Amino acid sequence: MIPTFHSADSGFRSSDLEEVRSGLTEIFTSHELKLLDRSKPLETCVNEFSFGDSSLVYVRYGAPVVIEADQLKSCYLFQVVLSGDLEVNSHRMSQSVDASLMSIVSPQDVFKLRWGKDTGTLTIRLSRRAVERNLESIVGVPCSQSLEFHPLLDLSSNEGQQWMNVQEFTKKQLMLSVEVESDMGGVIEDTIARYALHVLPHNFSHVMNEKELAGAPKTLHRAKAFLEANYHLDIDADTIAGYAGASTATLCKHFRRYLNLSPNEYLRSVRLEAVRAELLSADPGVKVAEVAIKNGFNHLSRFSGYYQQRFGESPSSTLRKQE
Repeated sequence: MIPTFHSADSGFRSSDLEEVRSGLTEIFTSHELKLLDRSKPLETCVNEFSFGDSSLVYVRYGAPVVIEADQLKSCYLFQVVLSGDLEVNSHRMSQSVDASLMSIVSPQDVFKLRWGKDTGTLTIRLSRRAVERNLESIVGVPCSQSLEFHPLLDLSSNEGQQWMNVQEFTKKQLMLSVEVESDMGGVIEDTIARYALHVLPHNFSHVMNEKELAGAPKTLHRAKAFLEANYHLDIDADTIAGYAGASTATLCKHFRRYLNLSPNEYLRSVRLEAVRAELLSADPGVKVAEVAIKNGFNHLSRFSGYYQQRFGESPSSTLRKQE
């Protein structure tokens, strides 16, 4: 279903390939647009509503197409599939995405998208300037490198459900009036940027966590240190709590408040990072299963799914990078 607003800043319907490409270049970035099946009519619908330097964009092509795009440079794309399926390829991921997942494209990514015939997406195009401005406000110092979000998010996860709440908040705020005043648009933009920084994993998450953990209880610090030293062992929440000197319920509350994760989710994150580091430096002949088991994963099918969701590629794809 096409999202409706009282009034969109821009939008169009077109069956002309070049007109469609030109219109979407203005919204996103320069790109090549190729029609895969000329027997299917290109009936493109675009609906955009801006806030600050960002926007919420609905796109449906009506025919299978391929998009090969340059770097976004000035924005991030948080893309949710409403119908159909989308194949996303970049140097950081290769994944078929449906309504259960969100793909995230960062400004440095060169990417290729393959759209199915009936695919429709709702995308928050978030200004890079807004993200970096809010990150610097949170950590208190200028950022020395570009921020990259993990390229894939499972929408059934805690973080995914929180993001869907953010998207719904955005839609409702934009539908409250015919025109969003510039000051209000900036408030919405900053709110979404802060949600993204706090909820979604990215390469500055550890910096933010360290700052937020400065005032955290000692029991949480002990629990983190224990997990980071023993992640390869079979550990449950009660064991972690016993070592930290807190009840399981209290420790879970601390993990959720300061890290937005449960103890088991944090443990899984540490294990996944350890596996990836080992795969990226693996010697010839190393097996994915061996590395996963060594780092605490006993259910290999679940491990593969967690890895794909976290890094946007299969563990075997990571391993092949060393060949």
